[in-house]
Amino acid sequence: MKSLRVLLSGLALVCGPSAIQGQWIATHGPLEGKALSLAIDTTAVGLENLFVGTWQGYVFQSTNSGDSWHEIDGGDWKGYRDTGFTTLNINLLATCQTASSGNFLFALDARRNLFRSIEGDTNWKPLQIDQTQRGFNTILVKDTIIFGGTDSGVVVSTDIGAHWHSPQNEISSFKVNALLFTGRAGDSGSLYAGTSGGVYRSKNMGSTWDLLNSEALGFSCLRGMQEPSGQLALYALRSTTGDILCSSDGGTSWSTVNDSIDRVTRLAFEVLAIHDTILYATSSTSYPRLFFTLDRGKHWVRGDIGLPSYPVHSLLPGAKYLYAATESAISEYNSVWRRPLSDMTSAIGSNHNQGLFRFNLGQNYPNPFNPTTSIQYELPYNAHVVLKVYNILAQEVAMLVDERELAGVHRLIWDASGLPSGVYFSRLSIGDNVQTRNMILLK
Repeated sequence: MKSLRVLLSGLALVCGPSAIQGQWIATHGPLEGKALSLAIDTTAVGLENLFVGTWQGYVFQSTNSGDSWHEIDGGDWKGYRDTGFTTLNINLLATCQTASSGNFLFALDARRNLFRSIEGDTNWKPLQIDQTQRGFNTILVKDTIIFGGTDSGVVVSTDIGAHWHSPQNEISSFKVNALLFTGRAGDSGSLYAGTSGGVYRSKNMGSTWDLLNSEALGFSCLRGMQEPSGQLALYALRSTTGDILCSSDGGTSWSTVNDSIDRVTRLAFEVLAIHDTILYATSSTSYPRLFFTLDRGKHWVRGDIGLPSYPVHSLLPGAKYLYAATESAISEYNSVWRRPLSDMTSAIGSNHNQGLFRFNLGQNYPNPFNPTTSIQYELPYNAHVVLKVYNILAQEVAMLVDERELAGVHRLIWDASGLPSGVYFSRLSIGDNVQTRNMILLK
């Protein structure tokens, strides 16, 4: 009847009533349906030049941080017939800035076809890798060099996608789903690839690759964070499990940093974003749960208050805002939302929580279990917490928590090795608030 406290993630939050009401604000656009991908022109001055790709091939642009939108896919989403460059979902957007030719926008559709246009233009050009017409899984823009992840390695373009080089090297036989570039282009930079054969690194712009970890599989995205110490931390999202992993040694070893988030929520994670030293993650279920952390995953804070009850498909930090691309009702025009980035950094440090957490006792996992199980609970404010376990005769068999704790998400491991098989009940109480969950010990 032992319990092991593996995480105490009580985080105090400061957020006055006005901040709570205005955390996430609809940009009133751009259309009904699904917003799936986001991109920002980082050379924009003042208000952000924002692009969104949506269902059925629509692409919209906003030059005022989402206050208004106009369509740039060449079609007419209000018409009965769309005449844009594709009728498939736009799953990825990326921008490219050139000194001589202007700024370009890339769009990747659901059939893995890649297109290019000048920013703001409605004329789109299809881009093919080679005569085999291989499809793209992802693309990465570094300065004026475009990297493409395919089912057979990485391809490279140095002329804005007009021509592609397909080097035959160590990862040519692997599917590449995630790409990340750190440092400066050339010998001083490193290109990382999440492949079906593990994580690889190239120090010569993709010509040759070194295997870092053959067991780091299933990464759907890679992100880099420059820590205050100057050290580079790599983060990855494993889409099959919802695990967020961190590597502090350049990709050789990885450890999970979101164990404190319940498994059901984690399984729906498909989005990972980083701004400065803040890591964001969100699920794509009908009831999205957005979290962020300022300490490499030791503590996670809820940040979805104000978002609609629709899946979130993309998160993108800009200069002033964190943008979210969501689904929306057919009669609504609110598929892109924004929240000031300053909300995130100012949300930490008070002794009071204004609603980011709720009082909730989660279902233990696994259930049935033998003999250990994980119990997670949320506290909406700092309080004295009592968590007990009872048997079916209402007899107390374990006292797991009896102390004052901070608001936030908490998790512990209960070891029931000294008890017989049967039905047990976990009971969480703070003041007059009580919740109970049934647990099945099956030996």
